[in-house]
Amino acid sequence: MIGRRFWSIERAAGVFLVLGFVANLAGVVMFSIRGGTLPSHTFLVWERSFLMAAVVLTAIGFVLLEGHFHNTDGRVLARTGVTAYLFAGILVVAAESLSLSTGVEEQAFKLIVIYVVLVGDA
Repeated sequence: MIGRRFWSIERAAGVFLVLGFVANLAGVVMFSIRGGTLPSHTFLVWERSFLMAAVVLTAIGFVLLEGHFHNTDGRVLARTGVTAYLFAGILVVAAESLSLSTGVEEQAFKLIVIYVVLVGDA
């Protein structure tokens, strides 16, 4: 039987971050299999869904992990990084879902560029 102390915040954060990595890996592998061509719309939906799930899972993991830094000197930077990643995650999920639903890649591309800039600066 799993003890009560088994599911600490740090362990839960690690599980979410590992699940985010696995979802991201699946999306990247699907993207590389596709090789620039589009096999089907369903394939594209699954690929983009894995990438969106990876962003959501890692955002949850980072929020949980940020709580671990409350009693250290890194609390301000941890909070800043998590906030930037959370806003960037909202943008990229909105951009991906916009591009899947309407097919307007040019407008969605602008949101993805903002995501890359926000995550790169955090």
